[in-house]
Amino acid sequence: MIKPSSLSFISAFVHNIHLPCLLDTGATHSFIHTSIVRHLSDVSITNIKQRFTLADGNTNVNITGIVHLNLRIGQITTPISAFISKSLSHLCILGQDWLNKYSCQDSNGHRINQHHFPLKSTIAIIIPPQHERIIELQSPISSSPQVIFRPNRVLQSHNLVAIPNALLSINKYRTYTTVVNPTNRICRIPINTTIGTFTIPPANLKCHSITLSPTIDQSTLSSPSLSSELNVPTSMDNIFNESLAHLSDPDQKLILYQLLKQYQCLFDTSVPSIANLTAPPMINTGSHPPVHSHVYRTDPIKQKHLTDTINEMLKHGQIEKSYASWSSPVILVKKKDGSYRFVVDYRSLNNITERDCYPLPRIDDTLNRLNGNNYFTKLDLKSGYHQIRIHPDDKDKTTFVTSHGAFRFNGMPQGLKNSPSNFQRLMYDLLVSSRWDYTRVYLDDVVIFSRTFDQHVHHLNE
Repeated sequence: MIKPSSLSFISAFVHNIHLPCLLDTGATHSFIHTSIVRHLSDVSITNIKQRFTLADGNTNVNITGIVHLNLRIGQITTPISAFISKSLSHLCILGQDWLNKYSCQDSNGHRINQHHFPLKSTIAIIIPPQHERIIELQSPISSSPQVIFRPNRVLQSHNLVAIPNALLSINKYRTYTTVVNPTNRICRIPINTTIGTFTIPPANLKCHSITLSPTIDQSTLSSPSLSSELNVPTSMDNIFNESLAHLSDPDQKLILYQLLKQYQCLFDTSVPSIANLTAPPMINTGSHPPVHSHVYRTDPIKQKHLTDTINEMLKHGQIEKSYASWSSPVILVKKKDGSYRFVVDYRSLNNITERDCYPLPRIDDTLNRLNGNNYFTKLDLKSGYHQIRIHPDDKDKTTFVTSHGAFRFNGMPQGLKNSPSNFQRLMYDLLVSSRWDYTRVYLDDVVIFSRTFDQHVHHLNE
């Protein structure tokens, strides 16, 4: 029915409704959109059911009726019979039936008002840093073997992407172009964004495209390794890939990988660290005199482990030598994997310590709050207590003794009566108080929850 042709538009009135009418010599009949007919009164409509096939040979246009109208152009009014359809790309199309009947032609043989058609993204587009991506575009016309495409300059300037001028072909309302992201950040283009516009070249303009390769393998536009493209160390890459292995959507995985890379220093647990955050005094023993204990006996194997652990903690500033009157013994607890956990027996100290009654969250309340959300991220702090600086007034009371001497903690140790309540208070004040809508904390476990993926990325960045 419709063949690719030079497009002309003419301003006309259909029963006092102003419309830009497409003059289409490739259309055998004239058409009008259903939305216009709804606003017309005192017109004769014949209900029919008919189907036309467009020039692409595949796209069908369903007809619901024929309407008899008066078309006024300037001072001239002509009757017209038009097929009614809601599948049109234009409000009114004047086809060969009307053009031939009234011998209409451009006096110069040229188009009237060259029309610029928008090409819009069919899906949300995510382009990794320094990547090129082939994207699908939606056209308002069904087919054309060749159109002149010009990119949206505002879009290019705002997103810092490169989109080439090109000759494109349109088939079944779809065409394709490339978008290059030369920056070091992810580019995101929402669905239905105008990527550019196109015009249909006049018949006397000869256009030729140069094809550098017969086919384009889209997979070659993506990096085989995110870590190499984003300069992520192998150790971090393994952690990130393990954390994202459950995701099936490659675009979501890419966005989160980039986010993890942005904060990769937080995931480097190779060297223990203490945050610039000091706990309030939490070992209130009143006027009770210092408690002290003797060193527990250990066998040679445990002694070797104890020596290595103390040297490691001294090296990283987690402990320091102590000259206090307080002391508690050390216990080595064997773990399932055969290694030992370093534990200070603070039972004597805890017996004389006033309890801090700051509450821990109720598990049932936390689970109820998570209900209705679809995206969750769980953060588990490594040695979370040790990352909080102990208050200077409490340092001496954390002293522990071994056969190598006496040492005290610089970070909050485990095993103290008020370590859990103080740690929970600090974590709440730090993370939850200003982020209550999407964060919950239970000691060193943090959960971030959101209803949508985009919202979740925003919450993680917060």
